[in-house]
Amino acid sequence: MARHHGSPADIDLAYGELGAYAVRHEISIDGPLREYYLVGLLDTDNTDEWETEFGWPICRSDPRI
Repeated sequence: MARHHGSPADIDLAYGELGAYAVRHEISIDGPLREYYLVGLLDTDNTDEWETEFGWPICRSDPRI
């Protein structure tokens, strides 16, 4: 899971960081990404206050852990 604060205009950067981490640690699996809008347009017009939480599907790469 990761949380992005602010406008969704640059949320791709946060997704990229989370995805790179999952791939680098060989824990990424196929599956849907999840997005949760904690604070958004329905709450405020100020995009600086928006918060989006998102999850990347992962699993453990070593079953012994």
